[in-house]
Amino acid sequence: MKIYTVAEIQTKLQETELYKSIRPTSKKLLLDKCNVLLHFIIVNNIYKNKWDVYNYSDIHLHSDLLKTMLGKRYYKAIIHTLIEVGLVEVDDSFISATYINMLNYKRSRIGLHKLSISPASKKYGLTSLAKRHGVEKVEINSKKIVKKMIGHKTEVLGAYLSDPIHRKIIKSTMDLYFDPPFIFDEVKEITGKVLNEQAIKYYKNVYESLLAINKYNTIKEYQECENYYYTHSKKVGRVFHTYSSIPKLYRKHLVHIDGSSLMEIDLKNSQPLLLSLKYLEETKNKTAIFKDVVGGNFYKKVQEMAKSLGYDDLSNLYFDNYSKFKSRVLGQGLYFRNLPLKSIKHSENCLLQLYPDFMKWLRETKGRFGYKYISYQGQRLESGIFIRDIFQEITDGTFCVPIHDSLIIKTQNKVYFEGILKSIFKKRFPFLTGEQITGFLNIKTLENEKIN
Repeated sequence: MKIYTVAEIQTKLQETELYKSIRPTSKKLLLDKCNVLLHFIIVNNIYKNKWDVYNYSDIHLHSDLLKTMLGKRYYKAIIHTLIEVGLVEVDDSFISATYINMLNYKRSRIGLHKLSISPASKKYGLTSLAKRHGVEKVEINSKKIVKKMIGHKTEVLGAYLSDPIHRKIIKSTMDLYFDPPFIFDEVKEITGKVLNEQAIKYYKNVYESLLAINKYNTIKEYQECENYYYTHSKKVGRVFHTYSSIPKLYRKHLVHIDGSSLMEIDLKNSQPLLLSLKYLEETKNKTAIFKDVVGGNFYKKVQEMAKSLGYDDLSNLYFDNYSKFKSRVLGQGLYFRNLPLKSIKHSENCLLQLYPDFMKWLRETKGRFGYKYISYQGQRLESGIFIRDIFQEITDGTFCVPIHDSLIIKTQNKVYFEGILKSIFKKRFPFLTGEQITGFLNIKTLENEKIN
């Protein structure tokens, strides 16, 4: 069984006093345990941030998990050793349920709204040194550690399978089949991109994992394998699984195991759309942003405003790197913390000029609940529609794989899912017309070709 770790971990570990002090037969077990902790940090990032290790974020790991996987007597020594060699950093702050209840009780006594925060364990992350070394996969040496890893994964996946919504999603992912018309050695040429060493490793790992999954037939095989991944964010409701972040090059070569062709339904300009719908719901004010989003002109309008305001770096980015342009508009325009108007980012100023009433509401909402509340609300609404609403509606055995703001479905079921989505949006937002809903549904093949 292979797990993710940081390259050069063994060399670094050999320099520590702990490694030098233990008997030779225990050295491989120590390496395995260090790799397990690094694996949990990496695997919780790799299906969200793909291969870019520099975008990895710190993750919460409960002490109960660490005690189980690393040993009650030794888990702290493992953590301290990885800190000592400069590969792991720890945020020791945590939030208990007791503290949250006490805080909200005090706030309610003085007339303040309750904070929507959840209990959180300590956070663990890779250091800049670890990120420079990069990520790789290695074999586990100890059979005992392999057994623990399989046991942990079996327990986690088993819990998800006991939930009716997650069971439908997991079983749908098990019906996917990766059928590439190329070998991995051709990937670099096909992408047409300049891939660095870390990106090549990522593409290769995903390619090999997808081919390996093709051979699995039972839930037990999925539970015990190293290649299948599934988790759910309680904070925002999103689901992350093996297929949710694979390269587009690979996604377009997914088919159903029965040979059926697949297609995708998503939302045009998903995050601006959902935020504009929340604005319309709360204020009942008509807004130009909704019209621009549905019409597919939102990002073009921002680019034109940037050009008119002399923000050439932002305006040119629209043509040079459209994906990065969108990320900047969302990250620095919609989701950034409130700054004094004289200090706001170019993206936010463009939006203020284009949609003053909407942006006033957005800034006031951030002021009341904190700036992160906006992105969380957008993701919660998205997952409420594409996870909870959809999978409560469809019956067991209906194939559907959610990927954040989109659904992979059988081509033959297009009309069925289009009808469900229209019904869901109409229930959530009664002010929408059928024509408006049709306008923001984006229906396409996995090759990204639009379907009418």
